[in-house]
Amino acid sequence: MKIAFVVTDLNMGGVTSSLCNFCKEFSARGHEITLWNLAGDRQEWVKQELPQVRYRSLQGLSRYWKLGKQDLSQAKGIRKIGLSCLAVIKKLTNHSSLWNRLIFKKKTDEEYDVAIAFRQSAPCYYYVLKCVQARVKIGFVHGDVNFMGGNEKSFLPYMPEFHRVAYVANAVKEGFVAKYPVLAKNAATVYNLFDAEKILRLAGEPNPIAFRPDEKNIVTVARVSNWDKQVDWIPQICKLLKEQCAVPFHWYVVGGGPDLEADQALAEELGVADRLTFLGNRANPFCILKDADFSVLTSKTEAFPMTVMESLILKKPVISTAYPAAKEAIIDGENGLIFPQSIEATAQGIQKMLENQNGIADLCAKNLSDYQFTNDTAYQQFLDAIK
Repeated sequence: MKIAFVVTDLNMGGVTSSLCNFCKEFSARGHEITLWNLAGDRQEWVKQELPQVRYRSLQGLSRYWKLGKQDLSQAKGIRKIGLSCLAVIKKLTNHSSLWNRLIFKKKTDEEYDVAIAFRQSAPCYYYVLKCVQARVKIGFVHGDVNFMGGNEKSFLPYMPEFHRVAYVANAVKEGFVAKYPVLAKNAATVYNLFDAEKILRLAGEPNPIAFRPDEKNIVTVARVSNWDKQVDWIPQICKLLKEQCAVPFHWYVVGGGPDLEADQALAEELGVADRLTFLGNRANPFCILKDADFSVLTSKTEAFPMTVMESLILKKPVISTAYPAAKEAIIDGENGLIFPQSIEATAQGIQKMLENQNGIADLCAKNLSDYQFTNDTAYQQFLDAIK
């Protein structure tokens, strides 16, 4: 099967990681994969990460669909005059679908069995629907509509045109359909894929952090953002645990983000810097996560929880707040715990695991001891979606 993935860029993040996993898995299952990157950036990075995938980028005028100040500053002479005129047109038409219709004219020079708009955006959706020649066209959705702030309205008009819209969790699908019932007719769920082999390989590298054996070690892997990941809860939870739990613990937060310095300052202010360490960005979080007793996710919202699945692949129980899709990865009381969206409730869940109340820590460890992750479910979901 010839499959084309289309993205607006390859900036690193959860969606790009998921894209790489899809490309690797589908290639391994014998499909011919072509990756169209509309931004045309990071070609060498793609070739190194995905050597088995063909890389394509836009040609001609369509390359300037994202025309900005940098393009104008680098242009000279007649080209600069032409791009300046194009920039005026873009400014006048960018808030409607007219700009996409004007800039994306040329159809792909080859046909595919399936074309996938992997990033939820108007340019990506439009390009797949109007320019990619394919028998089946799929649009992916990676976010909870209740936390998009109305931004979904820019790509919403294109969604009914797809053969299927693939939501990365049932909860994400149900949220969109509840808000926009017209989307029910072509809605499907296709979970994110994971490169379990790579995760396990990286986990085998030495842990650069010296965990103390006389402490329970907790790890959170997340972008340090207080709006959606609620990382500022962690110092507050640590304070409650320090006051109420006799079991010694240390919590490590792996990840950078806009609120890193503020949350470090909050830990100092609350007197928990001796129990909480912010490690910043790490190229390999798995060698740290694999030595944890369990992991914690404090998010307000997640689509399909990638860090949860990565933890389970490493056989580590997960304590999570109750965002809608949490129950699609965590079986409460069997491989982790799900608690209401509050600092107090999350602290209670962590204390329960730390103290092994009712043998919960032992039970989760036993249940995960034989766990073997596969992408079979997600792959079958994809096959069902393209029927």
